[in-house]
Amino acid sequence: MRHAVAFMFENLEVYQKAVDFADHASALAESFPRGYYFLANQLSRAALSIATNLAEGNGRFTKADRKDFFGIARGSAQECVPLLELARRRKLLDDARHAEMREELETIAKMLSGLINGLDKRETLSSDLLSHCSPVSAAKPPTRRQLDRQTARLRPESYSG
Repeated sequence: MRHAVAFMFENLEVYQKAVDFADHASALAESFPRGYYFLANQLSRAALSIATNLAEGNGRFTKADRKDFFGIARGSAQECVPLLELARRRKLLDDARHAEMREELETIAKMLSGLINGLDKRETLSSDLLSHCSPVSAAKPPTRRQLDRQTARLRPESYSG
């Protein structure tokens, strides 16, 4: 059952994909035989870290803090790559499922890069907007909502990594 969206980050497609990936990774980890706890635990934690850092980053007030958490999320996505490869080599994951999960990670990593790059563009946009303000309005910078609207008009159709 889906809940009414209470937090803005839940609307992000990359967040939804990250939660789906964490669910897939958790299910995979649960299937690992005894003796592979180290791998199951690390994969589950790294996969969950993608979504949790996205959520935590969205709760931060400064662009620098948000960018740091989004970077950590991207690092966690990359951390999953060797863990999946080891699971494949140990025959805990077949080649087809490995390729699917790796593709999910590639998509998530590209989307995170787009999100991070969007923050950089928003910063540029903010200073551009301020430079065109009259001295009276320059005392009050644009709101995040105003910047989000402006950035949405400039946002490329696809994410690049």
